[in-house]
Amino acid sequence: MDEAGRFQASIGLTKASEFLLATLREGILIADSKRVVRFGNAAAGTILKTSVDALPGARIDAVLGLRAAPGTDPIDELCSGTPSESRVIETVRSDGSSRVFSLSARRLTQSSEPWLAVSFQDITDQVRLREAATQRFSFFGLTTRDARMLEVFRLIDQTADSPAPVLISGEPGTGKETVARAIHLRGPRATHPFSALACKGMPADLLEVELFGGGKSAALGERQGRVDLAGSGIVYLEEVSELPPLLQQKTLQLLRDQSYSRMGETRARRSEARIIASTSLDLRRLVAEGHFREDLLFRLRVIPIHLPPLRERREDIPLLVQHFLERSKRRYGKDISGISEKALAELMGYPWPGNVTELEHAVEYAFVRCGSDTLERKDLPPEILAGPAAKPSRPVNLLRGLDPEKQKKVIEQALQESKGNRMKAAALLGITRVTLWKKIKQWGLGETVAKSIDK
Repeated sequence: MDEAGRFQASIGLTKASEFLLATLREGILIADSKRVVRFGNAAAGTILKTSVDALPGARIDAVLGLRAAPGTDPIDELCSGTPSESRVIETVRSDGSSRVFSLSARRLTQSSEPWLAVSFQDITDQVRLREAATQRFSFFGLTTRDARMLEVFRLIDQTADSPAPVLISGEPGTGKETVARAIHLRGPRATHPFSALACKGMPADLLEVELFGGGKSAALGERQGRVDLAGSGIVYLEEVSELPPLLQQKTLQLLRDQSYSRMGETRARRSEARIIASTSLDLRRLVAEGHFREDLLFRLRVIPIHLPPLRERREDIPLLVQHFLERSKRRYGKDISGISEKALAELMGYPWPGNVTELEHAVEYAFVRCGSDTLERKDLPPEILAGPAAKPSRPVNLLRGLDPEKQKKVIEQALQESKGNRMKAAALLGITRVTLWKKIKQWGLGETVAKSIDK
């Protein structure tokens, strides 16, 4: 008997079982006690993009491209676990490319020698799609499905490297400072300060000192302003419409010449800071009324970004609720992970004058009051329960009007976003759990997904 025959006999590999292994879609590798591959099926060669004949004789870690951290061994850990256990592992091939495998490993203790069997599937495409879906929904603390907000995400990406001024407009609570900070974190100035100044409600003299510095006192000496503190970072002017005429002029000089002077000084100082401003008012109207300089408006809005109010993107409410639930869960340590349909219907019907900020506080209020594992209608703030009478009886159904293939994709994204929790996924989609269960069966999303949802 040749070596291959002895190997097959030692692990009980018959012609029938060899045929079955050859027809599997997942890769199978069998190695000896020194982890040298002795057998690989056809799928292993296809997945690893190599000839099956080239597999025997190579070490299994090298074949798979495993790069374990010091002190860890994913194959040994899998062998010590339950037989059905698998692990998602990112591997690195010899050419430097990376792939993501779902890996299982067992020791064949019933054989005469301690053979090692490893099965694996290439799930790189699924993982990358899931990452893309997550990126679509969340971006530096911003969460959305709305097309206009997704365009904001693109603008943040496209403008982060630019030194050009940005003007962010939108109602209070829409997330203007969050967008400004996302631009800062996304760009090359992330290692430099983000220096924010709220311009509203501050006397003109104090505002000038806070922005440009100066104002010597015996106790403190000469103060540094936000422009000084920012260095080569970001100066963020919240509610720039509140700048008085003198500071509008000084801000215009800063934008035009990259220079400024402290309060009480005449000499010009250089600034490398990028200016990002925000406003909840219509600056064009203020220009027409003579309250804001037109030339300053043009300098500020080189890159305009507008944030729509929450009432115009209600399909984001279930997603935001889940986001704030997870945040509250980490903060308070309470195991609350869902929201009832009646409670979500109330949130969907409320006009949200305070926008995303008001929704965040409402969810936190309900979270603190909740005594079960699901937020109920009775847990919501009184002003929401006493809101407009005309409320939808159900949340917005995100599947309505979609063709079958798009329905399937949206359901898969909701399941991923909710980590397989059926109640969460149904709430995100605006459908009942029964409807979701039927859709899972209709689209054959698999027993594994269905079981994970039932947990």
